[in-house]
Formats: sequence, structure tokens, C-alpha cells
Amino acid sequence: MSKIVAAYSPNVSKLISSLSNSQSMKIIYQIIETSSICVEDIEPYRHFETSSYGRNLIYGCSQFEMILICWKPEQESAIHDHDQSDCIMRCISGKLEETRYIQTSCEDGSASEIKQVNSKIVREGDVTYINNDIGLHKIRNINEGVSFALHVYFPGIRKCHIFNTEDNSKREIMNSFTSEYGVKKNKAGMGYDEYWNN
Repeated sequence: MSKIVAAYSPNVSKLISSLSNSQSMKIIYQIIETSSICVEDIEPYRHFETSSYGRNLIYGCSQFEMILICWKPEQESAIHDHDQSDCIMRCISGKLEETRYIQTSCEDGSASEIKQVNSKIVREGDVTYINNDIGLHKIRNINEGVSFALHVYFPGIRKCHIFNTEDNSKREIMNSFTSEYGVKKNKAGMGYDEYWNN
């Protein structure tokens, strides 16, 4: 069951409602692309991490989850997949670089080399889409200041794999949040940023 927060701005509430009533990924993409959501709407969810980016849960239900990812200058993710989820990302503010990869397979079915496919700049208002059928990606903040990106996952993503291009290995990690519904979490044990940087 989702958690309803009275502090949702009209733009965030409208986006949640529109996404809740949509089934087609093409329509969902268009809804996120044309949403009026802006920096002021995400103010309650702007929480950062020290050594990696902040993952801040805005809304979650059985159908999807909406996360604000907050980037300090030069922060980046590892190369990662998206488990069984579709991921749509919209840059709310700043400038990001998305680099995409594919993992080729040997004849015996085992994984082999991780190859870079392309790289593009994602500016304010730009929207991108990826799932495991498309490949893997890495996101990096190339803005001089902070950047904010809205990520919507269908369904919500609980785990993923991160990949190492040096030895073509991968390992599974469990996703966690920096904050939930605007409330900063006091995490016990290994947090999300430590997972990405160990």
C-alpha cells in the first residue's frame, strides 16, 4: 500500500494520479515528459549522500515508485541493470551524462565482455528510458553544481546488479533510500552509497 503525503505539490499529485491510471509505457513516457513538475515541487525530497548520490522515495505503490535522485558535482553511479523494471528518467535540474552498455554472451550462454554502446547528455527537461532488454547504463553528474533527476520504475525496483568492466563481473545489491516521503532515514549497517563504492 502506498503512503499518502499531504505535502505533495499539485504537480506531483497530478503526475502520480496520471501514472496510476496509465498502462502503456508509451503513454507513461509522454506523461512524464510533458509533466509540469519543477525544482520547487521536489524541494521536500532533496537529500544527498556523502560519497554517492541520494535516492529519495517520493511515492511508492504496487504498480510503480517515484524516486528523486540527487547528485553532487562529479558523482556517478556504477554500471547497473534494472532487474525486472522499466526505468524512465527525467532531468529536473542540472546536467547529466548517460552512458549505455550491453553485455555480450558466449556460445555456452555465459556472460562475456561489457561493451559501451553510446553516451549522451541529459539536460533539464530531457527524458530517457531503459530496461534490461535495452541494456545497462551509468549516470554521471557533469553539471558544475548539483543535479536532480526524477526516476520512475515500473514496478518498483528492490535490487539490481552492478557491473565491473575490468573483469566483466557483476554482483547483486539491494536498493535502499536516503529518505522516504521527505523524511531522512538513519540507516543502520551498509547504506546505498557504501554498496556502490565498495
